[in-house]
Amino acid sequence: MKCLLTAPSWTYDDIRSATTKSVAGVWPMPGLMYIGAVLRRAGHEVRILESFYHTRQEMLQEIAEWKPDLFGVYSVALMWNRARDLIRMAKGVRPGVFTVAGGHGPTAFRTACFDEPALDAVVCGEGETTAVALAERVAAGANLEGLRGCIWRDGDRIVENPPQDPITNLDVLPFPAYDLVAHYPYRPSYGQVLRLPVVEMVSSRGCKNNCIYCFRMMGNATRYRSPGHVVDEMEWYVKDYGVREIKFWDEHFALDRVRTIGICEEILRRNLKIVFWCSARVDAVDEELLRMMKRAGCWCINYGMESGVDKNLKTPFPGTELYKNVHLYGHINAPLERLGMLFKGAPFVPYTMTAEQVIDLVQRAYADYYARPSFVMRRIARIREWYDVQALFFGGLSVARMRFHTLLRTAK
Repeated sequence: MKCLLTAPSWTYDDIRSATTKSVAGVWPMPGLMYIGAVLRRAGHEVRILESFYHTRQEMLQEIAEWKPDLFGVYSVALMWNRARDLIRMAKGVRPGVFTVAGGHGPTAFRTACFDEPALDAVVCGEGETTAVALAERVAAGANLEGLRGCIWRDGDRIVENPPQDPITNLDVLPFPAYDLVAHYPYRPSYGQVLRLPVVEMVSSRGCKNNCIYCFRMMGNATRYRSPGHVVDEMEWYVKDYGVREIKFWDEHFALDRVRTIGICEEILRRNLKIVFWCSARVDAVDEELLRMMKRAGCWCINYGMESGVDKNLKTPFPGTELYKNVHLYGHINAPLERLGMLFKGAPFVPYTMTAEQVIDLVQRAYADYYARPSFVMRRIARIREWYDVQALFFGGLSVARMRFHTLLRTAK
């Protein structure tokens, strides 16, 4: 069976403001590559269209010409309107195609997604097991009755099946189908990496913590790949694709100290010439672990911190007391879908300021920080290759634009 996987078409304008889009970049989509890998292992013919490099019209042309039997669309919440439109248009050019949506947006919206009549099913949460079983049913012309992990349309009914059991042994999964997207000229945002080429990896799924800003689509129990299996994938990227850097998408890479040390030791044992960065909590690391990670090639860790200032923690996130009483302090400036992927603009405006003043303050803070002579000199001293020059140039261009926009607003 032919399976075509993609996400809604997007551009830098959708994720960046006019002042910062010069530094924007694009990464592969690990989720789609995992789904593509398990579908291919099950015997299906799979193609992945990278949504940044294809317009919606080009996607529809591919559907009309290749005639897939299953069309899968990944979407985050803020892109669901575009995903819905793409699904409807896909059904228009290929009426017999089975349409399925997955990812963070559909997993959160669930039955609400079926306001779009062209949608046949939603895969909720971790998708590999459900996707393979769903494709098998579609190929056989069977319905999805009892298929765990999905919501589906049965005539006029919307049927919500029980959740899928999580995959306990992640080592059984094939490596992501990177070969299906390797021809795209991916380039991350300037300043996010040290070396190119770079790919993303996931070495664990789920997280036991309860950070309010995290959706935790993979559940609240952490499941791990073994250190050997993780480094096998790293070595595959290095040897087959010349990759020089890895970005780990784990919610908390260092949660299991023994496993983290095991990964580092395996990298060193194989003498892999690679650097990587990851995310962790500050209470999970110490000097010994950080030194080991640095030896293995870790150059950056993203720590989850809302703010170091108590008063700044009083932000109107949904579910907080401030959100419930936001009218006492200010107002929500725009619905989420109008703010963009990175909440461009001023989502919350206090009564003591205007939206323009909030935006101006944010841009001035960015410009003041990145225009510091000490910061610029450190970046110049770290230049090792052409990518570093590009990152410095486009970063400087972004800062200059911020300064210019601030001066224009001040002049008015």
